[in-house]
Amino acid sequence: MSIVRTDILSHGTLDVRDADVSAKFYTEFLGLEVRRNSSRSMWILKKSEQRRDLFLVCVGVGEKLKPQSRVNRYILDFASKEEIIRAYELAHEYQDTYQISAIEPVAEEGDGCSLILQDLDQNWWELKFQACATFESAFNP
Repeated sequence: MSIVRTDILSHGTLDVRDADVSAKFYTEFLGLEVRRNSSRSMWILKKSEQRRDLFLVCVGVGEKLKPQSRVNRYILDFASKEEIIRAYELAHEYQDTYQISAIEPVAEEGDGCSLILQDLDQNWWELKFQACATFESAFNP
């Protein structure tokens, strides 16, 4: 039992240099839904029927942008290794279009694999496939 009571972990915040430019990367490359709520901010999310939605609020801070640590990254789950390998190829193909700063090689992890890349705002993203859904089993017993 907690001291304070909350119903749900709602969202986190992500800094972006330019909301318009970043929105293209989120929608066109990562396939996330973007909902603009002001000229310099937006919400990004990926709907799922299996669990409650978690979303990120993106706030345009211009040149005050501070790089995010690679350890602090956002993870998107994929259905197969083939999708991760294809995402790696597409990241290279569209690197200039979406100003992707860094693309690491696909890392094999047992039955799974992942691709880590850094976006134009110096935020890190991990595109991941796990044969057993670790987070689903941890939070949905």
